[in-house]
Amino acid sequence: MIDRLSIGLADWIIMDGNYRNFACGDAASFALEFYAADGLEPLPPQPPPQRRLSHIAESRYEIVAEVTHLDDGWWVIDPGIGMFREDKPPPAVRLGDWVRGTVYVGIDPFFYFERLSHLAGAPPLIYDWIVEKIDKDVSPLIEIAPRTIGRDPQRIAWRAVEKTGWQGAAPSNGEYVLHCKRVGGGPSLRR
Repeated sequence: MIDRLSIGLADWIIMDGNYRNFACGDAASFALEFYAADGLEPLPPQPPPQRRLSHIAESRYEIVAEVTHLDDGWWVIDPGIGMFREDKPPPAVRLGDWVRGTVYVGIDPFFYFERLSHLAGAPPLIYDWIVEKIDKDVSPLIEIAPRTIGRDPQRIAWRAVEKTGWQGAAPSNGEYVLHCKRVGGGPSLRR
């Protein structure tokens, strides 16, 4: 089981009201959501793959994971710790299959703890964590398309902060990385 992760957090998730601001040293409970921009590649079952979760940068990881839960509109993979995606699984993926690729790992905004965890057969995915460090994306904002603002990919910059800073204003395209240590026993269905 993976004990430490760098986990993405967009400021809109705090703005939504399902989590308070996080601070270094805080205890928190949440599930992990994954996102694979380029999809995940199926692996042949032989020889049996080994789970892998290798940190690349920020909250991105190279993974080799087993598909441990499939449902109509969501699925779960396990590269060493369970994480979900609320989306239709790829049509060729079956329960027990193995996949690999690059994923973003983030905090469950609310999909799992409000809805998915209440569905019959849902696996427990909420883990207990201690927030050890917080980095904030301080890359300059630029116009990336007409009337669309985003972070300048040519000038990526991160700064260590003591806590997240959403204070009730409009979200700022703020992105944080929470460096967390997993504590406690196994996962649960509720926070």
